[in-house]
Amino acid sequence: ADEATQDADAERRIEARIEAAKALRNVRNSYAVPPKKEIEAILTGPDEASLAPFRGADAFFKVAANVTKLTVGAGLAKPKGSASASFGPLSVFVPGLFDPAQERSRIEGALAKKRPIVEGKKKKLETMAGKAPLEVIERERAALGEIEAEIRSLEKALEDLA
Repeated sequence: ADEATQDADAERRIEARIEAAKALRNVRNSYAVPPKKEIEAILTGPDEASLAPFRGADAFFKVAANVTKLTVGAGLAKPKGSASASFGPLSVFVPGLFDPAQERSRIEGALAKKRPIVEGKKKKLETMAGKAPLEVIERERAALGEIEAEIRSLEKALEDLA
């Protein structure tokens, strides 16, 4: 049973590291950071126990996400102008990926394009009510929900820049 426990612990550690590497790769993709570009990452969580799988994992993150400097600590604050991603109770921050002013203007531009789409979809749904087949209305509602979720995500990103 002792060996099985060790195997289960090792498996949990590896799964946690893979989740963190995926989050880092998603951040890289969001900001079009080439895989060969080295990055610095800060990994934080609520307590030491949640961070144990990441202690001594520098080599793994160098290979998995080209992280040259990994800082791991409980309750670390997000550095200003950092990209971030969360997975479970943990967060990863990557400083220096973007110019905050350019990022703010990019997000504001995206919001300016998406907000009128929401209004248009709402009007379309109002005019369709009682006339269009249910599956068409459901499709429009789903599309509206997706755009509203994108807007919430962009608004949160804008808030995080502040």
